[in-house]
Amino acid sequence: MERNLDLLVVDDDVDLTTNLRDILETEGYSMAVAHDGQTALALCHRKPAALALIDIKLPDISGVELIEKLAELSPGMESVIITGHTSLETAIEAVKQKLIVAYEV
Repeated sequence: MERNLDLLVVDDDVDLTTNLRDILETEGYSMAVAHDGQTALALCHRKPAALALIDIKLPDISGVELIEKLAELSPGMESVIITGHTSLETAIEAVKQKLIVAYEV
């Protein structure tokens, strides 16, 4: 069952990305996985995604900064911040970005 929605998941937690891939591909979504910001940018440059799920803390760039860069490559892409490191500051920083659809903890 193809849902015709390309997803980009960016998180340095390999177990999380593996689980998300298993679940979402079973539901018919097409997805790419990156474990750092530079890989995410390269993937998006080759094939833009419709929706990106992005960890706020990546090894090489902040999730919010990555969203800004991805928006330049793919202006129509929507983004959701995902994190296991929640704080009021990160929530405020994420929500200030007009391209973020949701902030999930």
